[in-house]
Amino acid sequence: MNSKFCEKCGKPLGKNKKFCNSECWKKYLKQNKSIELFDKVCISCGKTYKVHNYRIDSSSFCSQECHFNFKHLTKVCKYCGGVFSGTNWYMKNRFFCSRECSESYRTSKSKSVSKWEIDLYLELKKYFPDIKKGKGFKLKGNLFFVDLIYKNIIIECFGDYWHCNPIKYSSEYYHKQKKLHANTIWNNDIVRIQRLQNEGYFVLVLWENDYYIDKQSVIDQCLSVLNSNYFYDSFYKDFSNLKSYGFNNISNNQILKEDKERKKEKIKIKDFLK
Repeated sequence: MNSKFCEKCGKPLGKNKKFCNSECWKKYLKQNKSIELFDKVCISCGKTYKVHNYRIDSSSFCSQECHFNFKHLTKVCKYCGGVFSGTNWYMKNRFFCSRECSESYRTSKSKSVSKWEIDLYLELKKYFPDIKKGKGFKLKGNLFFVDLIYKNIIIECFGDYWHCNPIKYSSEYYHKQKKLHANTIWNNDIVRIQRLQNEGYFVLVLWENDYYIDKQSVIDQCLSVLNSNYFYDSFYKDFSNLKSYGFNNISNNQILKEDKERKKEKIKIKDFLK
């Protein structure tokens, strides 16, 4: 049947038309036709919501927010306590917010950590609760691990055996486990300290022998540094004054040469692997 007027608003129409536009047609359907809706339970929040017949099998969530929350998990980092989130498959076997926290947690739980280092850490934590142990972080693409860190102050706990304390070992002593001479180990330590200093960190080196001889004086030395307002001392810039560490006198040029030699060795290894 041809209608000359819109069945909703009554406006005149042409032939073979019932409504003047789509809005009138939608309003007419709402008033005159009952649309059957079905109840479903959201698998995320548990609320009951309505769906059309064609969505009974495919719909599982009442909103996009519920869909996102169901597909993502939120966890607390075991090391730093920070909150992080991700998809279910990604978070299934993840317990740390970053690689640095993961490595730091492993080093803090490692059996290789000396007892005196843990003892010193617990003593300093009484005065500085924010001090961290076994912290790992990236500097120019390289991953560094430090024993103790508070703001920009790093405290390195050197074991007499692993770092070849000059009081006990000569420069020609050969470390069987590291497969290096004592002089090379000292040089590597100085290079590492210099790289940390170049990034603005103040590095304090402690020896195991000094800690066991006079524990309180070592703790007082750490507290005086941590309480100070400076984070960098010109004394550590000059390698000629590193004799206070017990190291040999090493120049900046010598360290730069060693860095270049190491880079050349890495390039040779990469070329060989190719």
